[in-house]
Amino acid sequence: MTTPTEPRCPHCGGPLDAQPSTEAQLRAWCVEHGHFISPDDAVHEDVAALLLDRAPGTLANWRANGGAGVPFFRAGRTGRVRYRLRDLAAHIDASRVND
Repeated sequence: MTTPTEPRCPHCGGPLDAQPSTEAQLRAWCVEHGHFISPDDAVHEDVAALLLDRAPGTLANWRANGGAGVPFFRAGRTGRVRYRLRDLAAHIDASRVND
């Protein structure tokens, strides 16, 4: 007896009908809306706030108080706060409530 196989992408081998990952969805949204993504897949605090549907001040409070715990880093000569897309995606996935 043979088991049915689902169609696979010839490039990546993934299922053709697979839902894009949260990280891929965040990246696509940033590109669509013209937001800069750094070579290390990071976005500035204001973009991260948009992606999380929070005010930038809320993210600042989380950093100061150790709240929601989205990992961040400061980069460059200005020391602007940045968030990696994979960390934002992990936070969104962990916050998701299944009905």
